Amino acid sequence: MDHIPVHIGAVSLKKTLYDAIIPRWNNWTNYFPLHIDQILMRDKLWVILKPSVPDCDAIAKHLFKPGKKGTPTFKSGKTLIHFHVPNEIYDAMLEKRDSDELIAGKKAMVRKVAERNVVMRDKETEQSIATDFTVGDSTCLQTLSY
Repeated sequence: MDHIPVHIGAVSLKKTLYDAIIPRWNNWTNYFPLHIDQILMRDKLWVILKPSVPDCDAIAKHLFKPGKKGTPTFKSGKTLIHFHVPNEIYDAMLEKRDSDELIAGKKAMVRKVAERNVVMRDKETEQSIATDFTVGDSTCLQTLSY
């Protein structure tokens, strides 16, 4: 994600990142619910990023480096922010995904069996129509078959 302000607060950063990541989450999990308040935001050292008062500079410490004479100098670049989904939510999502896949597999199997039965009934119907069709009078019956 590009162009995050260096002085962004934790609340704004979390909202920005959530808005960017939630479409991927929804696609991967088949829309398993994940509210922004359920996510922990952590820095690259796995420290939880919480709003400060005033809420600003959530990532600034990762972008300022000690310069000459010890004064901090801004170094543009990237920093890594982790979105930590708590284990109980992640486990529930995996369980739901497995359940959905199992149900989808069963539905596919039922569909295949139903399609096979329709094909078999169609063949039986064709055969019975063919064998029931007769030509001639009562003294000379011919049964047509395929």
